[in-house]
Amino acid sequence: GIINMEVVRSNFIKVIPLLEAALKRSVFVAIDTEFTGLSVVSADEPSLFDSMNDRYCKLKRTVKEFMVCQFGLSAFVKDSEENRYVAHSFNFYLFPKEQGKFNPRFGMQASNMEFLCEHKFDFNKWIYEGIPYCNKEEEA
Repeated sequence: GIINMEVVRSNFIKVIPLLEAALKRSVFVAIDTEFTGLSVVSADEPSLFDSMNDRYCKLKRTVKEFMVCQFGLSAFVKDSEENRYVAHSFNFYLFPKEQGKFNPRFGMQASNMEFLCEHKFDFNKWIYEGIPYCNKEEEA
């Protein structure tokens, strides 16, 4: 059957085998992210005239200031009998957890929070059930 799951701390371990199986059978995958903000300054707004390097630098500044609050991954599996692709989607709520000296800070942008509210983002699930994470520097 088709998989469309919200992945949180309490079901993360149980979902991993389903995700692995979907990825192994997939022909291609798509990812989507939701951030707590999108641009630090108006100069970081995307432009059709941006070079790849310009766009990368703008996105890099954004990623440093804001955090990913949801990561979506869809694995598309070919259904040869129906001549179609079936998407198996996994939406991961992510929220960093304070651990000893590691107590992350991140920015929020009002327009992004409004967008998330309008699209029924569950802020309680994000904070209480978000999957904790850190990078290698923060882990040390």
